[in-house]
Amino acid sequence: TLLKNPYIKHLVLNEENFMAVCFYTEAAKVLLKRDSFEIDMTFKRVKASEIDEVVFAAFLPELNKVMTFVWVFVNQESMEMYTQLFHAVFNTIAKETGQRIQWKHLHQSGFGAVVMDMDSKQMSGLGRYLSDIDDHHRPWQ
Repeated sequence: TLLKNPYIKHLVLNEENFMAVCFYTEAAKVLLKRDSFEIDMTFKRVKASEIDEVVFAAFLPELNKVMTFVWVFVNQESMEMYTQLFHAVFNTIAKETGQRIQWKHLHQSGFGAVVMDMDSKQMSGLGRYLSDIDDHHRPWQ
């Protein structure tokens, strides 16, 4: 039987790419209420494999702890992979929650900031994703 609320929400598996987007719908709803969140790549967390983990998390002052909302397991690290990752995560969250993903600089509400490592691939991937979803196709240079 199919699970009513599966943990693995999106899976890409082919000869070159592996990406598994994992979250609980209720956690995604909490993430959507945040003004900001953090993205962190954890290298070699999955033992004896080439799989890395990317987490979406934030400090919740009301709980006085960091909560991880989304886990993404990937087998590569490139700007293209991060662009695909952001599309996969946010499209899947939108589908699962029924809520449109919004960004303050594009929609005047929603996420205002993303905290991430000084990783040019992550930054460029997020930039490409945000450019892709910009209805006005603004030149960001």
